[in-house]
Amino acid sequence: MKKKIFITGANSFIGKNLLKKISDNYNFYGIDKLSSKLDNIKKIDLCSKKLEFFVQKDTDFVVNLAAISNDQSCNLDLISCYQTNIVGLINLLEIIKKKKIKNLIHASTEWVYEENTKVHSEAEKIFYENIKSHYALTKLFNEQILRIFHENNKEINITCLRFGIIYGKRKKNWSAFESIIDKVIKKKILTVGSLKTGRHFIHIDDIVRAIIISFNNSGFNIFNVQGKDFVTLDMLIKESTKLLNKKIKIKETSSNMPSVRKMSLSKTKKKLMFNANISYKQGIREIINFFNNDQKSS
Repeated sequence: MKKKIFITGANSFIGKNLLKKISDNYNFYGIDKLSSKLDNIKKIDLCSKKLEFFVQKDTDFVVNLAAISNDQSCNLDLISCYQTNIVGLINLLEIIKKKKIKNLIHASTEWVYEENTKVHSEAEKIFYENIKSHYALTKLFNEQILRIFHENNKEINITCLRFGIIYGKRKKNWSAFESIIDKVIKKKILTVGSLKTGRHFIHIDDIVRAIIISFNNSGFNIFNVQGKDFVTLDMLIKESTKLLNKKIKIKETSSNMPSVRKMSLSKTKKKLMFNANISYKQGIREIINFFNNDQKSS
């Protein structure tokens, strides 16, 4: 008998890709703030009282992807940011408890860490006063809420996945990864802050695989889920120009002020048994092909 999964934020980039991957092996249903063409994905707000009547008792896993998921959107509407990301989570937890659902996978973010040259691990203490982003603050609150909730409900397994910067084949809402490649394709002069700025960019397929692997988890856990390579903008631009056989002029506006987040992946590899498969070079090649094909079809 197929396991049943309930997904919030089912129309998101992660949600859509997760649905594609699990559709053959799992029964699924979900919600989103936007309408869906799928009959089993309903337009219901995470904070709505209707949610309790929609969530089914025989659900095996809840995957919480619903959130105001970037700092710009949070800054534009702080009430919605805190209501969706915090009150929405609490509403979901009350329903999970009432319906006696045993497993929750929650999307967190690398934004909870400071930008510096330190290699960040899940065990380090994060100080709220160092958080400079409303989005990151809500996600850190989420993790603490979930930790306390698990302490009082040990029978419910909770896994928080601190996702890195996600990229993949999509036409909008790009991360820096897709955005840089698009500019390399279209421009002769590229302006960046610092070429030393870098992240563990992670492909959407690896994100989806990490979520599915998390179904096997027990207890309360937090994991860094990042790409296999630490990639600077310099590496990203050089590989893109190489594949495109193109020369481009680069202007740095703040070369000595790079934005850097490096992650320890040892706990994720050992305990979650997850390691990203897709290298940044493979990712660049895929995005270039996608952009070129999209341009031909338009």
